[in-house]
Amino acid sequence: SQNTELSLEIENLRIKVINLEKSLNDIVGELEKSKSYCITLIDEKEKDHLKMVDLENRTLELKSQLDSCSRNLNFKIEENLMLRGQVDELRCRIVGLENQ
Repeated sequence: SQNTELSLEIENLRIKVINLEKSLNDIVGELEKSKSYCITLIDEKEKDHLKMVDLENRTLELKSQLDSCSRNLNFKIEENLMLRGQVDELRCRIVGLENQ
């Protein structure tokens, strides 16, 4: 009778161990999924960071080009005004010569 009780207790403990092992395996599986998801998020964050750096570099490049275009435009405007002045001068001389 005591042997039977002991056998039953051992069997119950074995079942508990099996159930605990199953629970532990489930937890390990969930941890693996979480780890995998975290790695995916880290990769996405890194890709986003690289995109942001690329965009910042492109923005700086475009700003530099814009500054250069602006300087060039200002130079052309000054050149245009100077040439207009010269054209006006030449017209006046032509009119003066024609009126002689």
